[in-house]
Amino acid sequence: MPPRSTRVLALAAALAAVLGTAGPARAAAPPANPHLAAGGAGAMHGDSASSDTTPRSGPGTGGTVSHRTALQAACPTVVAGSDGYPVAVCTGMFDRAPHVHLLDPATTSRSRSSR
Repeated sequence: MPPRSTRVLALAAALAAVLGTAGPARAAAPPANPHLAAGGAGAMHGDSASSDTTPRSGPGTGGTVSHRTALQAACPTVVAGSDGYPVAVCTGMFDRAPHVHLLDPATTSRSRSSR
């Protein structure tokens, strides 16, 4: 039997060959929920089936600009309304209550909040 290091290298080479020729995974999209935004923008996980997929492209290879707004909450769902204003659906860090924050798209500061 060949030494362990030779077997590991052979396995790594075979795995690299298989992964190098593999394309992106394809699957049928889950059915659309008429009560959520279209195109993977309706929920934190892309859709009501939590498929973690989206038809939108990622940030790309160019530079991106980000802003931080302290909302004292965990905000896993941030979506943009048809008016362009981001809406953050959050859980407060201190009261553990649900919060909805309307953010200014230019400054990302909080415009309005609801509990």
